[in-house]
Amino acid sequence: MHARQQLRDAIVTAVTGLALTGSRVYTARVYPAQDTELPHLEVNTVDEEADAVSIHGPAVVERIVSIEIAARARATSAVAATLDTMAEQVETALGSAVSVSGKSIALTYQGATIQFSGEADQPIGAAVLRYQAVLYTAANAPGTLVNG
Repeated sequence: MHARQQLRDAIVTAVTGLALTGSRVYTARVYPAQDTELPHLEVNTVDEEADAVSIHGPAVVERIVSIEIAARARATSAVAATLDTMAEQVETALGSAVSVSGKSIALTYQGATIQFSGEADQPIGAAVLRYQAVLYTAANAPGTLVNG
């Protein structure tokens, strides 16, 4: 399993069971949420920059992975407060490292964007939280972490 998927799965595990979203945590979601699926979280690895950081083969690859966690809720009169509470719960859950293949991987909070949309069947608000993680793998084994 690729290191990105292992990271994504570890984040999903860390944010599953939060007070407002419970088990409603999704990855790679493309369809609009149904009313019964809100509020929920969407966890996606959205970008990766890579660079070889060793001179001996096989090279060690430093992977800087960007993660977005979208906290989505119905746009009611209290949606801003709901999104802030959801963001607080996610930030608390991810404030320390996550365990990926038995290795501790720190997540660095990068900021958030607040969005509102009336394009779906119901108005929805979202707080999109951005994180980065640094993973190290051998060039010939992208599923095996060498973080130490």
